[in-house]
Amino acid sequence: MLVATGGVSYPTTGSTGDGYRLARQAGHTLVEPVPSLVSLVSHDPDCKKMMGLALKNVTLTLFEDGKDIFEEQGEMLFTHFGISG
Repeated sequence: MLVATGGVSYPTTGSTGDGYRLARQAGHTLVEPVPSLVSLVSHDPDCKKMMGLALKNVTLTLFEDGKDIFEEQGEMLFTHFGISG
């Protein structure tokens, strides 16, 4: 079983670690979490045209109801299916 509830790395985004507690209470054993990358799939043809383009020091901001709720800086790579990094 895979439980994807977020970790504890960014508490300001709601990642409190509660998913770990709930899984343990349900009798599940846990595998030690490790950092990982998540890819974003895009069907925009312009995104595919940029395949192979790698950018550094990119700032990504997530907005909800017109307010920025999360911001992260890092690297971005355009792939044949979307964005990674």
